[in-house]
Amino acid sequence: MSAATIIVHAPSGADVIREGAPAPSGTTRGSEPGRADKEVTPIWVLTVDGFYSVTAFDEKRGGPRADANELVIVRARVKDDLERLVRSLPNLEILATPRSDYPFRIICRRDQWAGYLATSVGEIDYVNFKDRVAKRLGKGRHDVLFSVWAMLRRLEEGEA
Repeated sequence: MSAATIIVHAPSGADVIREGAPAPSGTTRGSEPGRADKEVTPIWVLTVDGFYSVTAFDEKRGGPRADANELVIVRARVKDDLERLVRSLPNLEILATPRSDYPFRIICRRDQWAGYLATSVGEIDYVNFKDRVAKRLGKGRHDVLFSVWAMLRRLEEGEA
């Protein structure tokens, strides 16, 4: 397992799904027994293993399950990212979803995902995330992360 460095969580009220509202692309709605649909805010996670978009399990899309509230969907644009992840989370199947906004995903328990993140944070031993990604995943992935870094820097400069 490798270290996580960036977790992007949408600000309160941004890109959340509210009861009766249409679901924005790439998001999902979770339900709890005896309660109306709850708000779900997706997060993005960048690690030296890959890029993941994580949402609650949606019974409307995935079918009814007794453990639905204990599940998350970890989505990826690149199958290799999930292949690296499942080495740390055994017995999970990578699902191909080519017509969805993310072409690959796994379904895992929330505690599995939290354990992966906690272990990853404990393994941070580098001083430059982008350089570590370049060493582990190649220059192309480094260049994509540099683009993300440059766009987010616009927040500092008051451009966004």
